[in-house]
Amino acid sequence: MRILALRLRKMGDIVLSLPAVEALRLLYPEAYIHYCAEEPFRSLVEGHPHIDGVSILSPQDGLRASLAKIPSQPWDLIIDFHGGPRSAWLTLFLKGKVKVGYRNRHRSAVYDFKVERSVPGRILHSTESQLNLVRAVGYGGETPSRLILPPVRQEVDSDVKKDLARFEGTPVAVHIGSGNRFRDWGEDRFTPLLKGMVERGWSPQLLGGKEDRKRGVKLASLSPGKIGDWTGKLDLSGLYSLIDKCRAFFGADSGPMHIAAATGTPIVALFGPNLPQISGPWRKERVTILERPEPCRPCRQRECSPGDFRCQRTILPEEVLNALEGALLSGKV
Repeated sequence: MRILALRLRKMGDIVLSLPAVEALRLLYPEAYIHYCAEEPFRSLVEGHPHIDGVSILSPQDGLRASLAKIPSQPWDLIIDFHGGPRSAWLTLFLKGKVKVGYRNRHRSAVYDFKVERSVPGRILHSTESQLNLVRAVGYGGETPSRLILPPVRQEVDSDVKKDLARFEGTPVAVHIGSGNRFRDWGEDRFTPLLKGMVERGWSPQLLGGKEDRKRGVKLASLSPGKIGDWTGKLDLSGLYSLIDKCRAFFGADSGPMHIAAATGTPIVALFGPNLPQISGPWRKERVTILERPEPCRPCRQRECSPGDFRCQRTILPEEVLNALEGALLSGKV
């Protein structure tokens, strides 16, 4: 049995597909399972205990270049966990006995089994939605309750441990990025938050991508030696290692939050335009969600109708500090 799983695009989306991959393994214990993703997300799937092989595409690859990177032998089952135009074209041209994907008026003809992405009258978490694609081909078991990521390489883990030891205080991971302006809490909120954390004897460890470097340098200068700036310096394996070594995690609805859910580290997460019932951390224990019941939520993140991003920016630093105090008291999962 040869199975191909397609899940292009973002960090969090890939992480949330992994319980469905686990369900595939439970359904077909002896199968060869191959996962197709995009750079820079290789380390989220390569070496995963339920994945036997990976194909990594570039976001810039055209259809022909993408197909050339995926094994051309016929597949017994192809599941398109993404459902976008590019993954649908790949599914169409790849040889497969059975093809499964989401019902869509423009792309449904590609698939043999068409699954509704959402259920009328019910809020469906993204992980449950992706698991329904596996249920369509026979999985009847329970939803895997914990995320599993590939193990961190020993040299990466050792380097993170050594660098983290340089800072004074209880380490708390703080993701200062967001992915877009609609989920950005704002630098003016992070400044008093970090000052309050240092006053409590905590050591904030700033996480973010290369685009967050300027903010990271500025915020770390608030308390050199106590605030660590890791922005733009870690690959995903290093990010996983650092969050796992911290005593708590704080950040917006984002990829690092989903990686945190695969660790035992308590999570405090900000939710604005998205709903945690759909894209929240895939873990029940030690998770605190901070949100506001604004009537404009959820939104498509094209424009802010009130104009002030109030769904997140009315959440105060003091509220986050209180939530983190509770998280630290609760201990790791």
